[in-house]
Amino acid sequence: LRAMVATLGPAFALPHGPSRHLTSGAAQLGSRAEGSSPSRFAGADSVAGTRHAACASALALLASASLRKSRLHRAGGAVGRGGGRSRSVALRARAKKAARVVEEFPPHALMVDVAVIKPEEGRGPEEEQAVADALLRKVGVRSVAILTTPGSGQEHSISKVRWLAGDPNLVVAYKEASLTFHLDLKRRLSRLHRSQGGSVERDRLRGLVQDGERVLVLGAGFGLTPCVLGAHTPCSEVIGVDPDPVAHEFAEENITFNRLDGTVSHIVGDPFDAEFLSTLGMFDRVCAFLPWQRHGCELSLSQIVAPAVSVVKPGGFLHAYARETGDEFDAGSELSRSEVAKACPGREVLFLFKKKVPSKAIGPYVWRVVLDFRLS
Repeated sequence: LRAMVATLGPAFALPHGPSRHLTSGAAQLGSRAEGSSPSRFAGADSVAGTRHAACASALALLASASLRKSRLHRAGGAVGRGGGRSRSVALRARAKKAARVVEEFPPHALMVDVAVIKPEEGRGPEEEQAVADALLRKVGVRSVAILTTPGSGQEHSISKVRWLAGDPNLVVAYKEASLTFHLDLKRRLSRLHRSQGGSVERDRLRGLVQDGERVLVLGAGFGLTPCVLGAHTPCSEVIGVDPDPVAHEFAEENITFNRLDGTVSHIVGDPFDAEFLSTLGMFDRVCAFLPWQRHGCELSLSQIVAPAVSVVKPGGFLHAYARETGDEFDAGSELSRSEVAKACPGREVLFLFKKKVPSKAIGPYVWRVVLDFRLS
């Protein structure tokens, strides 16, 4: 019987620990069978029955051992090599984390690795330096700068800053989608990961662009959206337009640095000038990152998208970015669709999608939203 069970054992033995449980099970089965009558095991049927019994016993022992091991793991027991030590290390780390005091940092805007603070009335140079030194203790902060001529609203990017502490070089390198974008914060300010709807919105646009499309990006800024679409979509061409010559300068540098000169281009021009846009041709997809105010006057959605719709091909797509209150957003899409239809009379406007980008409010109960349309 022992020889027969030993023959069955290798069929169920595993390379490591479980094999010893099968061996002990075979031995137990063999010792129990020694006191049995030989007549119980006479004939082929008896041998087959014993084989099934041995198999069932071995599998039961293996299941029991695995269950005990998993219970010990869940209980934090020392199972296997170094189990007790790992648990003690984890407990010590948890205790340190619970005892750690979270340091609160002064209000600031983090632009890649540069913290920018606002001037406060009554705060002298010594207090400003103390604030800067405190911010340098924050993980990921390389330099600290202070606004000297703060802009407001959509003119924030042309604000000027002055270096306070840390590395005096305020050129930042922002990385997204395996691309690198450079910007000198002394010349223009931007929290690049949040610009143009943010990195999440750029990821969404990447999934929409189809093979061979011509894409136009109005309000292209420093070239983030054109470069991401040019590098990671099967489009044939991406053209960015922005009225700011400084933004254009950095956009061209970023296009060249990321080796996208053959696919992506950037032009200085007025994105509200329909005659200028018509010289660029027609496009399968237009992304309109346009301001919602112009010359101090707030613009309606139809006024914002009017130049853009004039260069969208029949059957093409328009991604319009506007500002809405919470009530306007909850009211649905019909008002937005009618506004876009007003900008392109005679064309059918199909509403496709609406979302807050980013999800965080940009003002008191105000959000930036993206509106996707298809134009006949």
